[in-house]
Amino acid sequence: MLPTNLAAEFLAELSHRGAISTNVFALMRTCFNYGIGSKQFSHIFLFLHHCHFSQLHVQYLDGLLAREKQQQEESGSAYEAFSDFADTSGYGGFVLSSSWLCMMYDHFIEDHGEDIDQRCAMGSAEIL
Repeated sequence: MLPTNLAAEFLAELSHRGAISTNVFALMRTCFNYGIGSKQFSHIFLFLHHCHFSQLHVQYLDGLLAREKQQQEESGSAYEAFSDFADTSGYGGFVLSSSWLCMMYDHFIEDHGEDIDQRCAMGSAEIL
């Protein structure tokens, strides 16, 4: 719905419930075209989010160790625990659902149906 020049600056596919970056959406389309379904793609997101969460957790713990070494003479210092992955008031790990990914893909195909049909119609008779 945005003007073309503005839409080119806003690199995301939007729905009424969320958004996905254009690059990730292109990766999703490629995966769907080569047999990786929405459920598997959602699991890939879950894995990547857990990897990111683990990296942040390790960075947090490394920071605590570095701080502890600097303040060894100070006793009784308590540190806040790192939140759990699904803690909504902390890290809040959210992964896109398989059904939402399917809905976004279906919506994209519906929006570009005429272009897809035109491209297919332009193919040679050998393809048919």
